Amino acid sequence: MFLFIAFLLPLFGTYGDKGSVIQVIGMLFFILAGAICVIRVRLNKRLFKLDGATILICFLLPIFSCFALLLNQQPELIPQTLAFMFCALAARALILVNGVIKTIRLIIYVSITMTALTFFIEYEKLVQSLHFAIGEDGGRLRFSPFDNHPNLTGHIYGFSFLACTVYLYWHKDKRDKFWFVSMLTSVACLFILGGTSSRGAFVGTFVALVAVYAAHLLHGVNLGRKVINIGVVVVLSFFIMVLINPEKIADYFSELFELNSSYRGFDSGLTGRSDNWTVIFAMSLESFDGIVFGHGIRSWITSVYGIATDSSYINSLWESGVFLTVAIIIMMATKVYFAGMASRSFLSDFYLAIFVFAAIESIVARYLLGIGNPASLMILLILLTPKYMLNSRGGVK
Repeated sequence: MFLFIAFLLPLFGTYGDKGSVIQVIGMLFFILAGAICVIRVRLNKRLFKLDGATILICFLLPIFSCFALLLNQQPELIPQTLAFMFCALAARALILVNGVIKTIRLIIYVSITMTALTFFIEYEKLVQSLHFAIGEDGGRLRFSPFDNHPNLTGHIYGFSFLACTVYLYWHKDKRDKFWFVSMLTSVACLFILGGTSSRGAFVGTFVALVAVYAAHLLHGVNLGRKVINIGVVVVLSFFIMVLINPEKIADYFSELFELNSSYRGFDSGLTGRSDNWTVIFAMSLESFDGIVFGHGIRSWITSVYGIATDSSYINSLWESGVFLTVAIIIMMATKVYFAGMASRSFLSDFYLAIFVFAAIESIVARYLLGIGNPASLMILLILLTPKYMLNSRGGVK
């Protein structure tokens, strides 16, 4: 129950004047859930059997961050580093004690709950965004439930869509009520993704699905049948688009993602932010301390520096330095490779989809190693899952 609340509360983390308080409460519930797990196993030695990801995320990142913040005389930011460290340690304990299967089921329950709350409470705003309503600033209204940023919303529901979709595929022979609820959740997530007009989340979601499908093809599981099936789907989709009028469909999605607008167009989102990246990259390499230790977690403040990072990797370069940033990239590549090469199962598909989604979306989003929203907390759990737990039984119980 504590973990369910910890996932759900940050959804409302920017809602109203008490948004930051809600975020802190959510993180405290997450840490409390981890502490309860530690008490349950009575500090069993398996909690301290470390792997590379755990050493990097739970220890090296916080240690380097605290040292850099003290070095740069920003001790007021240390509590954020400590919050990240305790959330990471809690995530490690939670995944080890609860096991993979139980944790993933909880993630799917939370995804369904979040999607239902968002869809019904903010339904009118969603419809307006899908019908290209104009906002108060004169630009097109992008879906931002509970005052969350549209890109953050895309991050949350891209993750939820993948979680439910992988579940649907591997449980298609057992079409119970929960299966149909998961299917409705997947459809609702697609509408929400469209309403956010978040290109990074959309691309990350699409590439994740392609990666899972490619893994199935590479493993040769019913290869011939899968090739035939995808061919049939492509042909049918082509004829349906021709009959419906492809120009109208293309125009709608072009408008939905504002590809031709003067405000966003092709010079923003996936492309326009690269101008910021070169500036931040150069600033990160100006000092020896910045190269080695970075400047500390959450030390980049857009209001101070005047430009946004909008990339987990560029943000990491500033916050954690070159060496830890390279380590993070290697960690992500290793996890994607392992999940892709493992025999195909519900677990390997789920982890591959989330790893690829997080890795791709993080190019244009700052949520890879975050604790202020539900999806990033869930990704933290997944990143800290040891490889040996990805077996048919779901790991340690």
